[in-house]
Parts: sequence; C-alpha cells; structure tokens
Amino acid sequence: MKILSSIFSIIILCFNIYCSQTKNNEKQIIQMLSNFYTAYNKAWSSNLDSESLIKELKVLQEKNCTEKLRNKLNTLFKNHGLDHDIMINDIYTDMQLIKTMSINKDPKTENGYVVTYNAKTEDPYNKEKIVEVNIHITVLKENDHYLIDSVQ
Repeated sequence: MKILSSIFSIIILCFNIYCSQTKNNEKQIIQMLSNFYTAYNKAWSSNLDSESLIKELKVLQEKNCTEKLRNKLNTLFKNHGLDHDIMINDIYTDMQLIKTMSINKDPKTENGYVVTYNAKTEDPYNKEKIVEVNIHITVLKENDHYLIDSVQ
C-alpha cells in the first residue's frame, strides 16, 4: 500500500510540474505576441515613408515569425504592397488600439492564440465605426524561441 501511495504521489508531482511549465510557456508566448503587436502597431502608426515602414515591418517579422510565414508575407507584399497585411487583418491600426488588445489561448487550435482588439474603421457611408478584430495565430518553438507560424 505504501508503494502505491508513493507512485501516486510521484504521478501528482509530475503532473503539477507539467502544468506549471505549460502555464509558464503560455505566459512567454502571450508576452512575445504582446510585444510583437505593440511594436508592429507602433511601426504602422509612426508615419514612416513606405520604404522605411517596409524595413521596420520586415525586421519585426524576421525576429518573430517562422521562415514559412515570412515567405508567405513576402509573397503577399510582392502581390499587394502595403495594402494587404494579414498580421493586422488589413484593418487600420494605431497605438490607441493597443489599450484594447487582449491575447488568449485558442482552445480549438493546437498552439493557437487569438489576438483581439478594437479598431476604428468606416462603413460604406464613411461613418466611423469600431470593429472587433480577431487574429488567429499559431505559434511554434524554434531554438528556444517562440515564433508566429501562421495567421488567419
């Protein structure tokens, strides 16, 4: 009976360690995404000329995105220029929206997270309105760093 109790205690301890590591990893991922989206929105909001903005966005993508995603972003840029940016869901961005940003684990997607914020846009009659932007992201760990692997 004592052996069974010891085995059960070891299993509980291992489970607690696993859960603690998972929560710590999740915090790291959420912090990385928060830092990325804050810097990304700052770049878009900084009134840089097109060439400087492109350079700044590419630096952020190089640091925070997998090669697969960077290749996709480069293809989209070649085809659409700055008019199509999946990282911000093609919605106008400014630093004010960072105040409304939240990042949560997506329970429906493995390694998935949802970045949500409120953004100003216009309806077809040019009347300003606020829309909720939801960006679905998957994250991978490469060389001890978490990177954005896909955006939907």
